[in-house]
Amino acid sequence: MDRSNIIGFALIFAITLGYFYMNSPSKEEMAKENSVLVDSTNTPQDVKEIEDAPTQAISSSPVQQLPQDSAARSGLLQAKYGVFANASQGRNQSVKLENEEVIIEFSSKGGRITSVFLKKYHKLLEDSAHNHISHPLYLLHHPKNKWEYLIPYKGAAAGFINTADLYFIPSVKGNTVTFTARGDNGVSFVQTYALGKGYDLDYNLQLNGSDQILPPDDQNIQFHWENYLERIEQNIKVEQRYTTLYYKLKEDDPTYLSLDDDEEISQPLEWVSSNNQFFNTSFLSDPNLFFKGGQLHSEAFKDNPELLAIHRINLKIPVQNNTLNTSMKIYSGPNVFNTLRAYDRGLEGVIPFGWGIFGTVNRWIIRPLFDFLASWIGSFGWAIVLLTLMVKLALSPLNYKMIHSQSKMSALKPVVAKLKEKYKDDAQTLQMETMKIYREYGVNPLGGCMPMVLQLPIWIALYRFFPASIDFRQQPFLWAHDLSSYDVMTYLPVHVPFLGDHISLFTVLWVITTLIYTYYNSKMMDMSMGNPSMKYMQYIMPVMFLGFFNNYASGLTAYLFISNLFNIGQTLFIKNVLIDQEKIKEQLRRNKEKPKKKKGFAAKFEQAMKEQQRQAEARKKKK
Repeated sequence: MDRSNIIGFALIFAITLGYFYMNSPSKEEMAKENSVLVDSTNTPQDVKEIEDAPTQAISSSPVQQLPQDSAARSGLLQAKYGVFANASQGRNQSVKLENEEVIIEFSSKGGRITSVFLKKYHKLLEDSAHNHISHPLYLLHHPKNKWEYLIPYKGAAAGFINTADLYFIPSVKGNTVTFTARGDNGVSFVQTYALGKGYDLDYNLQLNGSDQILPPDDQNIQFHWENYLERIEQNIKVEQRYTTLYYKLKEDDPTYLSLDDDEEISQPLEWVSSNNQFFNTSFLSDPNLFFKGGQLHSEAFKDNPELLAIHRINLKIPVQNNTLNTSMKIYSGPNVFNTLRAYDRGLEGVIPFGWGIFGTVNRWIIRPLFDFLASWIGSFGWAIVLLTLMVKLALSPLNYKMIHSQSKMSALKPVVAKLKEKYKDDAQTLQMETMKIYREYGVNPLGGCMPMVLQLPIWIALYRFFPASIDFRQQPFLWAHDLSSYDVMTYLPVHVPFLGDHISLFTVLWVITTLIYTYYNSKMMDMSMGNPSMKYMQYIMPVMFLGFFNNYASGLTAYLFISNLFNIGQTLFIKNVLIDQEKIKEQLRRNKEKPKKKKGFAAKFEQAMKEQQRQAEARKKKK
């Protein structure tokens, strides 16, 4: 990339930043948007009447027009809602709780959360002209969402009472709101939400007079939650891939439900978590009263530009000794590892860092290392550069051995060339004789593989790390505006299969530097020992991966590109400065003069080659 390109990208980056700054809302606009707060008393700002939105209960009967006659109307409500008939009529009111991180809005109809506004995060989406537009970020915001309880009650026509149909009376004190649905004879259903610091809600559920409602053979209340997960990130395909329903069974590790799948759970269930790529809403049971299983359903929306998936969750909340008074927790916020880990219930398992050793490397090595580097230099992009340098320095002794081994093979090329001419019509004999030459001169043709093998776990770990770690979300570096998503060099006029509608500059640079590095290495290596097609595959593979990495997190492709630059520079320095070619040749001559002992793998390999040659000659004689 020449000087003019660098200046051009710098100007584009500066103009983009200026655009975001000029179009961002002012402090006065933000203050106006968030002006409705909650005080310690029930003032008109605390509780606001809103229009009723129609609520359709699951498995409920069709909505009926209530008669004008008050007696008939009362009779129908009594038949449908039993002791909660009076609570089925009322006015819907809105309540807000706020702290430094969130504004949570509730509806008194159903006593449920209707939105969670995250103050410190935003959506950054593209318009039709590929301009990045910032939007407020909400969770649990879709109008079709459900958050309701089905209370078994033989006195109700449907056999249960759906709390989504009830009007709760709100009571606000500080950052705590209590919703109460009052029934007859002292029966009441009470939900209390207490907003603490961060994204944590203490949630208490209480059913008073449950002995008057619940049948003896059904001592469970069913919680029904439907969450429509809306698009938040620029790369909707990757976001949908990471949109997952997680859950944790008692005394087990967290697991997940695949998209378009169902799960029937009969074991005690500790928590469930509905996840976007970087955000989640989790419902955690009382530590002393786990959920008694339930049903989980996850379904992806196909070809929908705004919705990712729907998660349907049914949980059984047990009632003990005719009493329901359980304290639970709700988390609705970002997938920050240390924040989720502080719950001490395995909730950090919702961050998809990978499985097995790769997940362990991401959680306990790469993640804290990036946190340290970024806090030190103030940029996650430059932290990638520094991490690459650290990896290369750690592997530099092995890289030296690899290049030293390649130099010895390069010095033997004239000898191997004579063998190729001598056995050009007998590939098997050529291979065996070449192995003899390598053994005679003390050269290991696989000596250059170890640095690549050791780097492979790091590559696989980072492949999962960048699109899973929220720390890289919307973090700019050079021309990339978001290290957790793809960068764009140019947009294509049409959508190309396996490539998309854009070209990623980091990916193109990685492909180019990979081809350069491969070409330079191939001049020092002997490709005659393997399949001749492999000589061409090493050039074809990077080009094939162009389509794969073009839509991947630019943090990974930036790491791969920078790693290639270090590889090229390190190889040139070692080969031209540290390695003396004349000393290599002298060492080879000394190795040839040493007595050889056939043992180990080399001896077995040579014996196997001889046996194959003997069998081939026998077949020729037969013919």
